[in-house]
Amino acid sequence: LFFAIDGPAAVSAVLGGGAYIIPNALFTRYVFRYSAAVSASLAIRWFCVGEVVKLLTTMIIFAACFLYMKQVNVVALFACYAVLMLINISSLMYMNTNGTKPDAR
Repeated sequence: LFFAIDGPAAVSAVLGGGAYIIPNALFTRYVFRYSAAVSASLAIRWFCVGEVVKLLTTMIIFAACFLYMKQVNVVALFACYAVLMLINISSLMYMNTNGTKPDAR
């Protein structure tokens, strides 16, 4: 939808999506570095490191958007970020209500 409106809105929407996807990919990389079966303390440590990296990366991407883009469409930027967040949350709720938990047998 934002691609049909104008160029800055489209770029802002893509950057908003990137501000959600890139930090979560980094978080996933840190979280699955160690298995809890091998060492629970290492797994928790890397989970916390991943969360900090995720938050810092998100802040850096948003700051870079506002500092280096001449025309930022704030609505498109945060709308795309929020839509991806809602998709993630709703998919987790859907998985829990349908009994498709990872540990269900």
